[in-house]
Amino acid sequence: MDTGTLELDCRNALLDLRGALHEAYASLGLDPGYPQQAARRLELNKNLAWKISKVMTVDDELTAIQHVPGPSGLDIVLTTLAAAGASGDSLSSVRFALETFHKVVAVHAGDRSDLDLILDSMGLCGDNKLEISRELAFRGNSGIWGVQARLRTTLGVVVPSKSDPDRLDIAIVGGLVGFRTLRPGVSWRMFRFDGFTDDGQVETNSKRESLDDTTRIGDVSLLRRFC
Repeated sequence: MDTGTLELDCRNALLDLRGALHEAYASLGLDPGYPQQAARRLELNKNLAWKISKVMTVDDELTAIQHVPGPSGLDIVLTTLAAAGASGDSLSSVRFALETFHKVVAVHAGDRSDLDLILDSMGLCGDNKLEISRELAFRGNSGIWGVQARLRTTLGVVVPSKSDPDRLDIAIVGGLVGFRTLRPGVSWRMFRFDGFTDDGQVETNSKRESLDDTTRIGDVSLLRRFC
């Protein structure tokens, strides 16, 4: 894959689409920076109006690609623009720009979902690099393993030991927020703690104490008030 050609073709296609949409909005006296106004004037779904606004206003063309609606959404946008009285020339320009954009997608990726993935993998989707890939990985691994959590938290504290100046006292507090199993019969190890010496050997001389002995269950140390 020629990544230079991919990036150039995508940028040019989005620039043409932006210009055509700006022309259509201008013919109706609409400001692309105010999607709520456009939604009311065009009687357009707010989500679609927001996406079209992003396509026209996001600084980077490649970032704007992820906001281009799908075929059915684009048909709705064109229909509402025509019904509102957008100029015929501007609508023709939008249709031509969309045809060009779809050709670029077909040549370089095959379909939109793969193009989004390619651009994300190349780090060309703005500041949120690999966000699409990470979300897909999260959902896929959730299905494979049968468990899911909204958030994992970890706090680590390291201080010189009061009882032995040659050693350290380490406190670790961790948790999973919104943890759930997605299918019956799934077990999941919540935490595992391993210690190693400076030369990489397993630490066997460490002493572990629960932060809350009142709720210790076997080898499991729980802070019950947070569970």
